[in-house]
Amino acid sequence: MNPNKKSFIFHIDFDSYFVSAVRTIKPYLKNKPVAIARSSYKSLAVSVSYELKAKGAKAGMTRGDILKIEPNTIFVSEDFSLYTNLSRKIFAYLQEKISHKILIASVDECYLDVNHLVNDEQKALNLAKYTQRKILEVFDIPITIGISTTKW
Repeated sequence: MNPNKKSFIFHIDFDSYFVSAVRTIKPYLKNKPVAIARSSYKSLAVSVSYELKAKGAKAGMTRGDILKIEPNTIFVSEDFSLYTNLSRKIFAYLQEKISHKILIASVDECYLDVNHLVNDEQKALNLAKYTQRKILEVFDIPITIGISTTKW
């Protein structure tokens, strides 16, 4: 092992994943204030769109509190089979097209070891940007990629 060789690990997080996933099957919800929550006024949102985040709403807030921030919020019920099935497809794509060295951390997070593909910061950044574009193009899911030398 070469001690001077840099190591590159991608930490991939799907952005506002539950909202993003719902928008893949309900595209009319794009660019609208959307929250994923049950129907009770006091139920907590598990995910909120960037349109709501920009106004101060956060996951974990009650429906009532979100409605105070944005009365036109569209609430959608949770669909865990959608989230699970879509994330499996995205992880499979990443493993097949980007790097076979993947560690799935949750339904919307994973680590990719890309050491066999890149050997400097610029190449790592270029690969990360390419990966973001491809996931958005193929799955219509925005992702954020952190680049590090370790998972921690």
